[in-house]
Amino acid sequence: MDYESSDDEGVLDLCKELGIRIPPKKKNNNNTTRDNLENIDINNLPVVIIPDNTYVSSEVSVHELFEFHNNVMMVQTTAHSPMLPSNEEPIDINFAQTSVTDPTLMEESTDLAEPMASPLPLSDEVEQYGDLNSGRKRCSKGCSVNKNWTKNNNKKLRMEVKEYLGYRRDSNGSKFRVLHDTIRPARIIGPRCTTEFCKKSQLSARNTIPEEEQNTLFSNYWNNMTREQRKQYVVSNVQVCPKKQVKCKSSSSRRGETKEYF
Repeated sequence: MDYESSDDEGVLDLCKELGIRIPPKKKNNNNTTRDNLENIDINNLPVVIIPDNTYVSSEVSVHELFEFHNNVMMVQTTAHSPMLPSNEEPIDINFAQTSVTDPTLMEESTDLAEPMASPLPLSDEVEQYGDLNSGRKRCSKGCSVNKNWTKNNNKKLRMEVKEYLGYRRDSNGSKFRVLHDTIRPARIIGPRCTTEFCKKSQLSARNTIPEEEQNTLFSNYWNNMTREQRKQYVVSNVQVCPKKQVKCKSSSSRRGETKEYF
């Protein structure tokens, strides 16, 4: 529909009053034949950039224009119409302010700030589980005392010439085992050797010491001396002398001295 050639001037006047711009309808002057359409190269078509502010023309009917005009007139009348008086009283927004020093309000505020917590039920009957740390290896870790070990206690008893728990070999079973369940007697001094070699030997002075003095030396050596003191005592009672006789003809003898024991 071409609005420029229409006889309805009232519609055009209404559009001018409302500020509606109606673009004219463009005439189609493209005289394209069928042969030209078939020979068009699709891959080499010209690129047309359409700006953002272009107006899109659309056909508007006369009925739609009249409805739009009526709506605009109603909005203008409602905007300029005076406010009608109302019988309702205005609501006062200002709230009544009370002092915080009121004890009743203070109690209510504390009740709201701290909600009531239901107390947990307490039972007088407490189950006794005992000491949870008893018998645990972790408790004694790093706090062990070596003197209380069975191995060290038996060694101490053995060095003090007392009865101790020793080892024994069990070869009766299918597997060879060493058991630690044998009671060993205390250390005692043995009888003197009565052989002719010991009697005639000049390397030992045991036969020259009486039995009472021999028992005293034995008890002091094992009960009152430490291991280092025992070593020093043995070394002090051994005298080193040069060898008197060489039985080997060659000079490759490994014996270089003679030791005399008292």
